[in-house]
Amino acid sequence: MNIIDVTLRDGGHIVDFDWPDEFLEKYLRTVSKVKEIDYIELGYWSQTTKSDNRFYNMNASDLEAIADKGLNKPASIMIDYHYCKKNIESYKSDVFLKNVGLIRLCSRREDIVEAVKFGRQLIDELGVDLSLNFFNITNYSKSEIEYCIENGKEAGAKYLYFADTHGALNLHKEADIYREYAKMIKNNGMIPGLHLHDHSGKAYLNYCIGMDIGFGSFDCSLGGMGKGVGNLRMEHVVNTMENLDLLDLLNNEQLLRMPSLIPGLVTSALSATDYYAVMSEKLSIKPSELAKILAGCSSSERDIFDKNILTKG
Repeated sequence: MNIIDVTLRDGGHIVDFDWPDEFLEKYLRTVSKVKEIDYIELGYWSQTTKSDNRFYNMNASDLEAIADKGLNKPASIMIDYHYCKKNIESYKSDVFLKNVGLIRLCSRREDIVEAVKFGRQLIDELGVDLSLNFFNITNYSKSEIEYCIENGKEAGAKYLYFADTHGALNLHKEADIYREYAKMIKNNGMIPGLHLHDHSGKAYLNYCIGMDIGFGSFDCSLGGMGKGVGNLRMEHVVNTMENLDLLDLLNNEQLLRMPSLIPGLVTSALSATDYYAVMSEKLSIKPSELAKILAGCSSSERDIFDKNILTKG
């Protein structure tokens, strides 16, 4: 089984992708000693929106500086196809090839065909392993899931990941269908993976069931750091007594604190992006009102945040 630590990348949403060097040194030194972690995901590479800070718009010089802070495990980087620079030359450097063992390419539904072509090019040009990550997965139909799997094989991906972006997955109820998906992924020569959000407190349950039904790779983050309500917690999946330094870091470091987000329970129940939860708090919209608004939305409207949905009327 593989475990990918996404604290710096996904947790970057909480700190505007601006982890300070002092924290970074402590973090990399500590997490590099955790036996269960196979990759440390550093951030997003060559993105074009959201933030100019280095853990969102990484380049070769950023990567070299970060690696020098104590990176002693293979690194992964995330590319959001919708927002990334499509120039393959942006990824060609000795520093990149020395430190990056896995490229994770995420795609939304409307970008799948082009994302797969780009993923194939990354493999052919760079010779690194590829993970294709499909997010908002709980709003996909079975035929769309099958389409993702077929395209993942076409790209030559090593991993095919489903991201429970809205924290709506409940494998206690959906184990049979996801067991079938995991089998399909493996039959197509890939390792099935899950990125689990914890909006409704089901991330660890889904992790345990996911292992039982055939998923072979999982993401986690220290303190659950991640967009919205956050992720499967690293401290729940590693050996406690072998990682007391990790717990000390979590206990003492104020950067590793996720905000409470009660409306996230509503967005999870309705399989909607947690940006609606974040913005509903800022707009003082009660959870019950948010539920009424989102219940009348289509799945595409729930997947892609539109502030007008919260403010109309």
